Amino acid sequence: ACFFPPTDFLNWGEDGEDAVGVGRLIKFKPAFGPRADAPEDRPSLGKEISPINFVTSNTAPTLIIHGDLDRLVPIQQAKIFEERCRKENARCKLIVKEGKDHGWRDMDQDMALCADWFDEHLRASKK
Repeated sequence: ACFFPPTDFLNWGEDGEDAVGVGRLIKFKPAFGPRADAPEDRPSLGKEISPINFVTSNTAPTLIIHGDLDRLVPIQQAKIFEERCRKENARCKLIVKEGKDHGWRDMDQDMALCADWFDEHLRASKK
């Protein structure tokens, strides 16, 4: 269960948009390490760190909660991950928070959704 996760650094907001420490994520460049400095290294690094590239039918059930007005991590990131999970027959649920950006005032109330998800998938209990 996660809030607004980055899932594909090589398709950031649209197909082919590189965000491996550049573009919209330039201020996070240090987090990507020195390989992000070389344009020729960014594609391989981006592939290695993008969760979307590791989805299989054995992927753990995933809950994503994401605001549809997120200006840092585009909602597209959650949607393409959900789509990949569907193609791989992996369980994924996306909850879109309308009118919400990257975090919101009352998001602590959404933690109950995460707790319910964990109860259902880790303890195998259903409400």
